Amino acid sequence: MLKVGFSRVDVTPPLGTNLTGYFESRKMEGILDPIYLNSVAFSNGEETAIIITGDFLGIAGKFANTVRADIAQKTGVKENFVIIQALHQHTSITPDLTPDPNNNVTLDRDYISLLMRKFADVAVMAVNDMSDAELFAAEMQTEEEISFIRRFRLKDGTAKTNANNPELIAHPLGESDNTVRLLRFKREGKKDIAVVNFQTHPDVIGGRLVSADWPGFARTYVERDLEDVHCILLNGTQGDTNHTNRMAGVKNNGVSHSRHMGRVVANAVINMWDNVKPVTSDFKVSGDVQYTSQRVRTDGIELYDECVEKMQGILDGTVDRESLNHVGGRGGARRIINIRTSPIFKHIPISVISLGSISFVGFGGEPFTHYSQVVRAACPEQYILTMCCANSYEGYLPTASAFSEGGYEASSSPYFPTLEDDCTSIAIEMIKKQNKK
Repeated sequence: MLKVGFSRVDVTPPLGTNLTGYFESRKMEGILDPIYLNSVAFSNGEETAIIITGDFLGIAGKFANTVRADIAQKTGVKENFVIIQALHQHTSITPDLTPDPNNNVTLDRDYISLLMRKFADVAVMAVNDMSDAELFAAEMQTEEEISFIRRFRLKDGTAKTNANNPELIAHPLGESDNTVRLLRFKREGKKDIAVVNFQTHPDVIGGRLVSADWPGFARTYVERDLEDVHCILLNGTQGDTNHTNRMAGVKNNGVSHSRHMGRVVANAVINMWDNVKPVTSDFKVSGDVQYTSQRVRTDGIELYDECVEKMQGILDGTVDRESLNHVGGRGGARRIINIRTSPIFKHIPISVISLGSISFVGFGGEPFTHYSQVVRAACPEQYILTMCCANSYEGYLPTASAFSEGGYEASSSPYFPTLEDDCTSIAIEMIKKQNKK
């Protein structure tokens, strides 16, 4: 019999904490809305798996591995049956054990110590909350498009991320996914659990107030408008998308638009809630984490001194951002600056938890939307929910074509074009192995 549990804890950091997500230091000045850990636990009576989402920009791999080991020790759940996802809000933080000044990460030892205990708490409480459940699933397109490809081929043949002039744009480089995927767990005598999967960058609000951005608003609206429901949201493959329809010359930002996006996602969930289809499965619970080791690019190292000088000048306001266009902007400059301290290889975790015919697939960075399309096409027998920034944050994970096309993401990514095939092949192999009949 399938058993499922849910838990949530507040992990809002103290004032003065350094918010990550952009290229300048931003000290947290207040709270727009609290940030949380949300956890869901699944069991078939033999094995248990846990998924935890945190309202963070990213989670460092060493931090995630330490937390997963602690959860395994306190719950008895196997370490590889635990996925920790950062939902990638740009009005939040990146929990780390070794601060990197190049990425605006600060180490508040008291907060980090408390946060690690909170991760274990939310896992333990989700396991303790497990009760018999029936599983249902559905998916639908949002009533309006709120996720847009942000990379474009310009009419002059070049590629640009977040192009500002629609008259110069030839076409977007990719296809966004505005599908809301829903798992509904019905529980007798306890609140139902909604697992919601949508995909786009949560960088709508900005500023110096901590916020869970549109994922937080979506959870709030689902729980407010449906009776007796817990909601956990998984952010999918979102590395090449955001909230702005630049083809139409529209740039929507701020709290009101973030709330609107949450409303649109929640409306899809509400419309599907009573029209879900039962999932019949043996509910075998399995999990695994494997790593792809990617050699780090060193091209551009001869421009190290120039990049350091110009990046500082941009922060000081004495140098124009356009002065770094020849290296791919500030993202490309950051990549070049990091070459001197970066390891020769980076290890990107690929994580899969399967619940019978349902598979949760996590990539340890920001994969492009195409990653999900490849995995779903290769595993049509599985209902797949994808997750970015899972069990680590190792930067952008572009498609093979993006490295030749250009744009901010590929310029700032330290990897090679073989990355896409390596990541998706490992994910597909794991899914098929877990669900081998």
